[in-house]
Amino acid sequence: MKKIVFYLSAVIGFVFISKSQVATTLNFSIAQTPCLTGLSATEIQPVISVFPNPSNGSFMVNVKGKKDFLSPVIKVSSLLGETILQTEEKKISSDYSKQLDLSALPNGIYFVHVTITGASYSKVLRIAINH
Repeated sequence: MKKIVFYLSAVIGFVFISKSQVATTLNFSIAQTPCLTGLSATEIQPVISVFPNPSNGSFMVNVKGKKDFLSPVIKVSSLLGETILQTEEKKISSDYSKQLDLSALPNGIYFVHVTITGASYSKVLRIAINH
Protein backbone atom coordinates (compact mmCIF):
# COMPACT_ATOMS: atom_id res chain seq x y z
CA MET A 1 0.00 0.00 0.00
CA LYS A 2 1.37 3.39 -0.98
CA LYS A 3 0.87 6.41 1.20
CA ILE A 4 -0.11 9.76 -0.34
CA VAL A 5 0.40 12.92 1.70
CA PHE A 6 -1.02 16.26 0.61
CA TYR A 7 -0.02 19.58 2.10
CA LEU A 8 -2.50 22.28 1.10
CA SER A 9 -2.49 25.82 2.36
CA ALA A 10 -6.08 26.46 1.29
CA VAL A 11 -8.98 24.35 0.16
CA ILE A 12 -9.75 25.37 -3.39
CA GLY A 13 -11.47 22.35 -4.87
CA PHE A 14 -11.24 18.57 -5.07
CA VAL A 15 -8.42 16.37 -6.37
CA PHE A 16 -9.38 12.93 -7.66
CA ILE A 17 -6.65 10.31 -8.16
CA SER A 18 -7.33 6.86 -9.56
CA LYS A 19 -5.27 3.81 -8.54
CA SER A 20 -3.41 3.89 -11.85
CA GLN A 21 -2.26 7.50 -11.21
CA VAL A 22 -0.65 6.78 -7.83
CA ALA A 23 3.12 7.00 -7.97
CA THR A 24 5.85 6.87 -5.38
CA THR A 25 5.99 10.66 -5.31
CA LEU A 26 3.20 12.92 -6.47
CA ASN A 27 4.08 16.61 -6.66
CA PHE A 28 1.68 19.30 -7.72
CA SER A 29 0.88 22.86 -6.75
CA ILE A 30 -2.36 24.73 -6.54
CA ALA A 31 -2.37 28.46 -7.06
CA GLN A 32 -5.24 30.78 -6.42
CA THR A 33 -5.25 34.16 -8.09
CA PRO A 34 -7.25 36.74 -6.18
CA CYS A 35 -9.72 38.66 -8.27
CA LEU A 36 -11.55 41.88 -7.58
CA THR A 37 -15.29 41.48 -7.96
CA GLY A 38 -16.32 45.00 -7.05
CA LEU A 39 -15.58 48.24 -5.26
CA SER A 40 -17.56 49.94 -2.60
CA ALA A 41 -19.02 53.15 -3.97
CA THR A 42 -17.77 55.05 -0.94
CA GLU A 43 -14.18 54.06 -1.72
CA ILE A 44 -14.10 55.90 -5.05
CA GLN A 45 -16.69 58.63 -4.82
CA PRO A 46 -15.47 61.97 -3.54
CA VAL A 47 -17.49 64.21 -1.25
CA ILE A 48 -18.35 67.39 -3.14
CA SER A 49 -19.67 70.49 -1.42
CA VAL A 50 -20.48 74.07 -2.38
CA PHE A 51 -20.39 76.85 0.20
CA PRO A 52 -21.68 79.31 1.18
CA ASN A 53 -25.11 78.53 -0.18
CA PRO A 54 -27.01 80.77 -0.73
CA SER A 55 -24.21 82.97 -1.95
CA ASN A 56 -23.66 86.56 -3.05
CA GLY A 57 -22.07 85.12 -6.19
CA SER A 58 -18.68 84.10 -4.82
CA PHE A 59 -18.48 80.52 -3.55
CA MET A 60 -16.12 77.59 -3.05
CA VAL A 61 -16.40 74.15 -4.63
CA ASN A 62 -14.68 71.59 -2.42
CA VAL A 63 -13.80 68.04 -3.53
CA LYS A 64 -12.52 65.53 -0.96
CA GLY A 65 -11.67 61.94 -1.75
CA LYS A 66 -9.33 59.10 -0.86
CA LYS A 67 -7.11 59.59 -3.91
CA ASP A 68 -6.07 62.14 -6.52
CA PHE A 69 -8.43 62.56 -9.47
CA LEU A 70 -7.79 63.12 -13.17
CA SER A 71 -9.51 65.52 -15.56
CA PRO A 72 -12.00 67.19 -13.23
CA VAL A 73 -14.50 69.56 -14.84
CA ILE A 74 -16.54 72.09 -12.86
CA LYS A 75 -19.43 73.54 -14.82
CA VAL A 76 -22.07 76.06 -13.74
CA SER A 77 -25.31 76.11 -15.71
CA SER A 78 -28.60 77.99 -15.58
CA LEU A 79 -32.03 76.48 -15.02
CA LEU A 80 -32.38 76.41 -18.82
CA GLY A 81 -29.25 74.26 -19.14
CA GLU A 82 -27.03 77.01 -20.57
CA THR A 83 -23.37 76.72 -19.54
CA ILE A 84 -22.41 79.86 -17.62
CA LEU A 85 -18.88 78.86 -16.58
CA GLN A 86 -16.64 75.85 -17.08
CA THR A 87 -13.23 75.11 -15.57
CA GLU A 88 -10.99 72.16 -16.34
CA GLU A 89 -7.92 70.90 -14.51
CA LYS A 90 -5.49 68.15 -15.54
CA LYS A 91 -5.27 66.60 -12.09
CA ILE A 92 -6.46 67.52 -8.63
CA SER A 93 -5.38 66.32 -5.23
CA SER A 94 -7.63 64.34 -2.92
CA ASP A 95 -8.47 67.58 -1.06
CA TYR A 96 -9.21 70.29 -3.64
CA SER A 97 -10.97 73.66 -3.44
CA LYS A 98 -11.83 76.07 -6.25
CA GLN A 99 -13.11 79.63 -5.74
CA LEU A 100 -15.74 80.65 -8.30
CA ASP A 101 -17.06 84.19 -8.78
CA LEU A 102 -20.48 84.54 -10.37
CA SER A 103 -21.31 87.91 -8.79
CA ALA A 104 -22.05 89.39 -12.24
CA LEU A 105 -24.98 86.99 -12.67
CA PRO A 106 -28.51 87.95 -11.69
CA ASN A 107 -30.20 86.46 -8.63
CA GLY A 108 -31.43 82.93 -9.22
CA ILE A 109 -30.72 79.24 -8.89
CA TYR A 110 -27.80 77.71 -10.75
CA PHE A 111 -26.47 74.17 -11.02
CA VAL A 112 -22.88 73.25 -10.23
CA HIS A 113 -21.82 70.09 -12.08
CA VAL A 114 -18.62 68.35 -11.00
CA THR A 115 -17.43 65.54 -13.26
CA ILE A 116 -14.31 63.55 -12.49
CA THR A 117 -13.26 61.34 -15.38
CA GLY A 118 -10.78 59.18 -13.51
CA ALA A 119 -13.51 58.08 -11.13
CA SER A 120 -16.41 58.27 -13.62
CA TYR A 121 -18.28 60.32 -11.07
CA SER A 122 -20.62 63.22 -11.60
CA LYS A 123 -22.48 65.32 -9.06
CA VAL A 124 -24.97 68.13 -9.58
CA LEU A 125 -25.55 70.71 -6.84
CA ARG A 126 -27.90 73.70 -6.71
CA ILE A 127 -26.67 77.08 -5.59
CA ALA A 128 -28.80 80.17 -5.01
CA ILE A 129 -27.32 83.58 -5.78
CA ASN A 130 -28.89 86.40 -3.81
CA HIS A 131 -27.24 89.85 -3.92
